[in-house]
This record gives sequence, structure tokens and C-alpha cells, in this order.
Amino acid sequence: MKLCNCGSKKVSYWTYDAQGIPLRRVCESCEEDKLSGYRPEILSGYDQSDVDEPIEPDPCVGPRFSGFSDWY
Repeated sequence: MKLCNCGSKKVSYWTYDAQGIPLRRVCESCEEDKLSGYRPEILSGYDQSDVDEPIEPDPCVGPRFSGFSDWY
């Protein structure tokens, strides 16, 4: 049993994100305040459609690779 560091002297427990990763220890008095700093999708979950975005191709920098034969 570990007491919360918010000063409430209540028992603390771990809160987890939607993927099951521990975020921080909270108690019933401070949970809402401490978790307010996290984006809502971290707490409620997200899928690929939430993070899809167009990806621009990398510009070609330097010569194209043609094989290892020119390295020796």
C-alpha cells in the first residue's frame, strides 16, 4: 500500500493508457487532475485511422546506390 504524493493521504494506484502502459500513480482525489495533461486518445484508445496522414517521399540526396561492386 502506497500513499499518493498529492497530499490527500489516500491510497494510490497505477493508471494505464489505452494500450496498457502505466502512466502514473494517482488516487481518487487527484486522478482527474493528473490525467488532464494527457491527450484524450492516449487514455481512450486509437486506431490506424486516427494516425493516418500522407507521407511525402524523401528527396533523393546523393548518388543512387547501384551495388557493392564499386566499393572495392
